[in-house]
Amino acid sequence: MDDKITLTKSQRKVFNAFKKGQNIFMTGKGGTGKSFITKYIIDYAKSKKKQVIVCAPTGIAALNIGGATVHSVFRPNKGIIDMEAKCTDKKQLEILRNVDLLVIDEISMCRADVFHFICNTINEVKNSHLQLFIVGDFFQLPPVLTEEEGDTFRKVWGNSLYAFETDVWGSLGLETIELTEVKRQTDTKFIQCLDAIREGNPQFDILQSRCDGTIDPDAITLCGTNKDAEITNMHRFRDLVRHGAEHP
Repeated sequence: MDDKITLTKSQRKVFNAFKKGQNIFMTGKGGTGKSFITKYIIDYAKSKKKQVIVCAPTGIAALNIGGATVHSVFRPNKGIIDMEAKCTDKKQLEILRNVDLLVIDEISMCRADVFHFICNTINEVKNSHLQLFIVGDFFQLPPVLTEEEGDTFRKVWGNSLYAFETDVWGSLGLETIELTEVKRQTDTKFIQCLDAIREGNPQFDILQSRCDGTIDPDAITLCGTNKDAEITNMHRFRDLVRHGAEHP
């Protein structure tokens, strides 16, 4: 561990709660250092010879935190998961019986049935020294529920889509700590603008006031759908060909 690293006040609160052995739900808006303190705690736990499992609902999120997917760790059933379901893989259960710290990142994307499955499995292994560290911002990406799954899901789970809406969330004894100090930006007005967008009350006038109307041809285009991205990419590809690029 690097003793020269300075934690913010709220990051220090998280770290102290972790050292006390508390189960934690850490949240906070973008730029407050959730990933930083998560990695800091993982490194600290490993330096103390703790057995650590790090996972996240998607492959990209798992790679970002240096872990595995929730599905590879807990082996949940495919499709809509029953309320009583739990992991039956003996190898995975044995691993979970010996883990000291379980980190679940990007919890906002973890669907209610999957989270319930995780908690059922944790109860099954009866690991008294297991500490939970759950990370995420429920203002960010929601769980995936396809239109085809919708009716079946609601018959079992009602309107409970997020992990915090399950009955097991409150039974985990989580200490909720919100990171509040923004480290990624220093412009107060810009931070306020981002906060408003996060809360569904966008103030685009602030952003528009900083635009001169000139489009940078080399700028990255952000698209809301795959179709829009495909159209944009095809336009760019054709431009490259017109300017002499060789067609593959």
